[in-house]
Amino acid sequence: MQLKQRVYNENGKRVDAVVMMDGNVGQQYSTGWFGDNAGGENYMQFSDMYVTTKGFLPFAPEADFWVGKHGAPKIEIQMLDWKTQRTDAAAGVGLENWKVGPGKIDIALVREDVDDYDRSLQNKQQINTNTIDLRYKDIPLWDKATLMVSGRYVTANESASEKDNQDNNGYYDWKDTWMFGTSLTQKFDKGGFNEFSFLVA
Repeated sequence: MQLKQRVYNENGKRVDAVVMMDGNVGQQYSTGWFGDNAGGENYMQFSDMYVTTKGFLPFAPEADFWVGKHGAPKIEIQMLDWKTQRTDAAAGVGLENWKVGPGKIDIALVREDVDDYDRSLQNKQQINTNTIDLRYKDIPLWDKATLMVSGRYVTANESASEKDNQDNNGYYDWKDTWMFGTSLTQKFDKGGFNEFSFLVA
């Protein structure tokens, strides 16, 4: 569920506050409600909480500039719910739908904390990571066909104690990771589309 409130809208400039709630209510009990996770099936979370603006950037007046807990749009295989492109929502800043050349650019820089376990899976430490996600999308190819080229890079900000735990206390080592991808989308006259994705990591 998305809640969106306009905060400002004057002279071609707009500011909106956006909150997205994501959750699940199990089918086992008639009294199931959000927040009761004792049975491992009911939960609710704020998946996104951010402010987005349009018209404030002189070099990209048409682009959406956002700050807060958000991530680049997810691209999924319909019905299967498999994400071919996904950057988890985290605290960050980004720009979407920036018109450059024949296509549009989406760029996001987000900070996320993740758990690093030791090899016994009994102990864990929290590691801060930075992710940059860059996409060049809506590149026209032929009639109703577009191409997207994307890249993502993740690096960990490890403290001295976290590195020491990895060297001496059996914690898994963290490495910088990257992914490059491309997606071809072909739309049809009567609705619907086919999408072909290729990813390398």
